[in-house]
Amino acid sequence: MQLRDYQTAAVTDILSDELNVCLVSPTGSGKTTMGAELAARLGGRICWVAHREELVAQAKATLDCAFNEHGWGGLQELVVTTIQSLKPYDCDWLFIDECHHYAADKWNEIRKTIRHKRRIGLTATPARADGKALKGLFDRIVVAAQYSQLIEQGHICQCKVFGGPDTGGLAVDPLKAWKDHGTKRLTLAYAPSIEQARIWAEQFQAAGIRCDYITGEDEPTVRRGKLEAFARGDITVLWNVHLLTEGVDIPQVSCLLLARSLESMALYLQIVGRGLRMHRSKTDCVLIDLAGAYRKFGLPTEDRAYSIEGKAIRRANVLKLRQCIACGGVCKSWVGKCPICGFVTERRSLPVQVFDEELEQVFDGRETVQHAKDAALARMRAQQVAEGKPLWWLVKTYKSQFGINPIVRDATPEEKCAEWARVKAIANVKRFRIGWAVAQYKARFGCMPDGMSWGQVRR
Repeated sequence: MQLRDYQTAAVTDILSDELNVCLVSPTGSGKTTMGAELAARLGGRICWVAHREELVAQAKATLDCAFNEHGWGGLQELVVTTIQSLKPYDCDWLFIDECHHYAADKWNEIRKTIRHKRRIGLTATPARADGKALKGLFDRIVVAAQYSQLIEQGHICQCKVFGGPDTGGLAVDPLKAWKDHGTKRLTLAYAPSIEQARIWAEQFQAAGIRCDYITGEDEPTVRRGKLEAFARGDITVLWNVHLLTEGVDIPQVSCLLLARSLESMALYLQIVGRGLRMHRSKTDCVLIDLAGAYRKFGLPTEDRAYSIEGKAIRRANVLKLRQCIACGGVCKSWVGKCPICGFVTERRSLPVQVFDEELEQVFDGRETVQHAKDAALARMRAQQVAEGKPLWWLVKTYKSQFGINPIVRDATPEEKCAEWARVKAIANVKRFRIGWAVAQYKARFGCMPDGMSWGQVRR
């Protein structure tokens, strides 16, 4: 097997120490290839476990290639099996495919069955919906590649996203959406329930589309037959709920119809990964996202930040997204024409509105000339009276602009009476002399309270 540069770097990194490692790399990047290369180089007694028969079959084929290249001389024993059929076994190296399925508590049961010296886990999504950490299984994490790197090097394809407005349900009927954006594409479709998968499959069939649905309740032979028919192209659209998220390696898939909501970024990435593998029959993949998962989790091929500490997978760099009003495609924000359909948004020149208003000189706060302050006070006073605001609003607004209190010379007798009562009450509470209240009143209105003089105040 000819390893890619990033695969060689990851294998070298893992072999550099004897720690238990979680190897993380996106779907389609060749995790099984890297695992098989490690197994062939390590030799000894090797046990490779997975949770599905499909994964076991893929692993056996890849391991055969690796050992055929490196030679079988260093291998003492090789066991490739499912977790469900595992028997007590002693080995040197334990490989765990899709290792995110085994949190620490479940792992303790498996460890009693398989005694080993070192373990290596493989996954595209080292996060669990229940938030349990993989730290108890692994000492460190090795990220082999990111989506941007794989696309740039031509190892996975670009993914176009078509989504609708946030409706709280599905933006449009799945059949209509598929006819608009997925026609003639080999499509994996995801429903919220088996019953809904059946209903939609029948609708597609009634529309003349070669369609079926698959469930975990199907007999293995039936399930395998439908997948083989789908891979051959005898079935164009294949509905499921959770079944076709891992261990499905059909590179011809070029459309993913997501007709359900998702709460997990890991599940989102696993689903979209079914369509990212390269194949001569396609140039890209289309995600028809009817429930708007992309709003929560970003575009499928954004780079991610991973952890084995129990933290959720995060978007490494949150991109600003824009949706085209013509085709509904969702891309990294662009200027000019839509990268998907080429639609150019018309730039409208709005007419300039011209009013007949007088211009005034603008000053900086305290430096405002007096006539401008007086004009501003008149406008504020008119607004205060028209809107029924209290006098203190006028004082506060004026002071915030000019840094000083205004003198309100046109106050009504009622306003003056209310202010005189207010400042006297404050003076009484704080045990100030009456002169303080008079000074506050005079500063506000520019005059003494009715019937009072400074001579009376001094006495």
